Amino acid sequence: MAFNELSELHVAYLKGLGGPYSLVTAKHDDEVYAAFTGEPIDEAEYHAGINRFAGSCRYGGEYQLEAWTRCPKCGSTDYNLDGPVMIYD
Repeated sequence: MAFNELSELHVAYLKGLGGPYSLVTAKHDDEVYAAFTGEPIDEAEYHAGINRFAGSCRYGGEYQLEAWTRCPKCGSTDYNLDGPVMIYD
């Protein structure tokens, strides 16, 4: 999911941080602080907003930002990672 799909939710979170999200985005974040006139939100409000944005799966379950990583084939959370792994945020 791209941050631009989250629109004001992500921008309000950036403003609520009180500092840059990362060194790479610091210039952009400064522009957000100057341009965004909405109310800043904290991390809990941001996570709740992302969960609402993600919605439900076709089987009635809800997507959660803090959910365990699952096997895409069987849904298990019990797995071993073999080979190189890329972890990103």
